[in-house]
Amino acid sequence: MRDAIASYTPKLTPLSLWISEHPELAFNEFGAVKRITALLEDEGFDVERNYKGLETSFKASFSTGAGRTFAFNSEYDALPLIGHACGHNLICVAGIAALLGVRAAMKEHGIKGTVTLIGTPAVSLCVVRADGQEEGGGGKALLLERGGCE
Repeated sequence: MRDAIASYTPKLTPLSLWISEHPELAFNEFGAVKRITALLEDEGFDVERNYKGLETSFKASFSTGAGRTFAFNSEYDALPLIGHACGHNLICVAGIAALLGVRAAMKEHGIKGTVTLIGTPAVSLCVVRADGQEEGGGGKALLLERGGCE
């Protein structure tokens, strides 16, 4: 599994750097989602865009038949004014690496089941503005409310 993940370094490093250099705020992560889903589709995953009605969410899956489900999530939104100080560019590629690694292990060892990655937008739940009002994300909560873990 380690070698399988390491083999994707030439694809994952530039993706992480692009996300870091192009911070996108809650529910506006269009560039990140476009690049992530393109990579996953190129790697043969089934990708559902606009997952659970959230425009910048996705679900990518690989299945070998009935069995256990292994699930991960990737975050890719940035914080206002400070960008990716939260490390979501790194969390994003860690989720992708986990997805790729588990798929490799499933293939190598004949493990039945599904491995899934859910792209979770707007993870930074709340920003308090200068006027004291709160605004922001809640993408994970919305996905859960809409049955995203079923």
